[in-house]
Amino acid sequence: MDIGPRPTDRRQCPGTGPGLDLVEGIWSLRRRSTTVNVVFRDRDHLVDAVRSGLRRIQRRPDLIEGCFAETGLPLDTTTQRKGQ
Repeated sequence: MDIGPRPTDRRQCPGTGPGLDLVEGIWSLRRRSTTVNVVFRDRDHLVDAVRSGLRRIQRRPDLIEGCFAETGLPLDTTTQRKGQ
């Protein structure tokens, strides 16, 4: 009778799948635009730069759609937010 994997069985799981991770695409865009070749004065300067970069990406839906396209995930634009 086989009861499945034993506790001593080890399986190699993939590390990360950057092609499948939407967040990786967004951070890559942000990293290439707001923090490239910048020496930050302090933590607040870094936080301001990251927030500014993310706001710029939010105003560019084409960039976000491109990140979705890279993952192969379906982009359903027909869904509505709660309360709409």
